[in-house]
Amino acid sequence: MNGQFGISSRIFDWQPELTQRVIENVKLYKRIRATIADASVYHLTPPPDHNHPTGWMALQYISEDRKRSILMAYRAAKSEPAETFHLVNLDPGATYRLIEDGVARGALSGSDLLSKGLTLKLDDEWRAVVIEMAGDPGASYSGLEQSHPSGEKRTTESLH
Repeated sequence: MNGQFGISSRIFDWQPELTQRVIENVKLYKRIRATIADASVYHLTPPPDHNHPTGWMALQYISEDRKRSILMAYRAAKSEPAETFHLVNLDPGATYRLIEDGVARGALSGSDLLSKGLTLKLDDEWRAVVIEMAGDPGASYSGLEQSHPSGEKRTTESLH
């Protein structure tokens, strides 16, 4: 989803669960494509080994006006369940509403996201998460929710 999006498969042979997941991913891509198309991109981690990726990898996309940002994080092999990412180039005075894989997760200040970071947790290796951030200057901090409708244990939180 880091750029162009396409599907190359025998889609008429898919199970209904896979079809539904693809529908959700296409909706996600349509929501974020305007941000990632013209964004500045920052690698928050070193590039993984091409043949044997380990650890976490994260890319942050930021709109020119710094009001929208997308964080795409991937947990590969031999990695801890949680990782903290210090985001870059956000407006420290803004409050960013966070959406994790399409589910609202509350809000954090740009200052906290820059200095304390954002901790992501994925229980299983070879998983990914997309965090959408929309900045709202002058909005109040409301904390973060901790549940996910898929039943998978996932958390998004700020370190204090």
